[in-house]
Amino acid sequence: MQQINLYTAEFRPQRQWLTPQLCVQLWGGILVVGLLIAIAQSWHGHRLRGEMNALQAQVDNEKTSLAADQAALALRKPSPALTTELERSNAEEAAKNELLEALQAGALSGKQGYTPILVGLARNTMEGLWLTAIEIGGGDVNLKGATRRADFVPEYIDKIVSDNGVGPREYRSLKLQTDDQGVLTFELRGHRAEGGAQ
Repeated sequence: MQQINLYTAEFRPQRQWLTPQLCVQLWGGILVVGLLIAIAQSWHGHRLRGEMNALQAQVDNEKTSLAADQAALALRKPSPALTTELERSNAEEAAKNELLEALQAGALSGKQGYTPILVGLARNTMEGLWLTAIEIGGGDVNLKGATRRADFVPEYIDKIVSDNGVGPREYRSLKLQTDDQGVLTFELRGHRAEGGAQ
């Protein structure tokens, strides 16, 4: 009777890890995955290029529109009326700033400024007589006013001459004039008296 030993090396199953068929399958899988990645990257790059081209076209359109607007703006001439109004506003602002600086520096009046004079004039109002203009400069206080009663003018002058706020002044000239409606206008020009306090 003959015995066969099945555990010898030649009877054991042989395992081959890299068969030609397995190699072909691996290489095929790698190629397919690489091809899919390349296709995905190409599609993504194409989409990004399309978006970039659209954005570039939009930027070019905006630049063209801006250049056209700038050219149109350069051709426009400023409005003479607006230019005159702007110059007038600038001159008025400059004059106000200059006056404000002069008032803050006390250059236009004495130590107390014009407040006592204006308070004195406000304190000595008369019913039926009104001032139309007040000019104050240095020691001069010139008043213009109107009334319907001629006797109010000397009474008013007496009141403001004796008022301490207005200060001692020599009123050198008085002009009176009556219009067609019977309104008497007056102009009183006064100067600070010698040695008087402002």
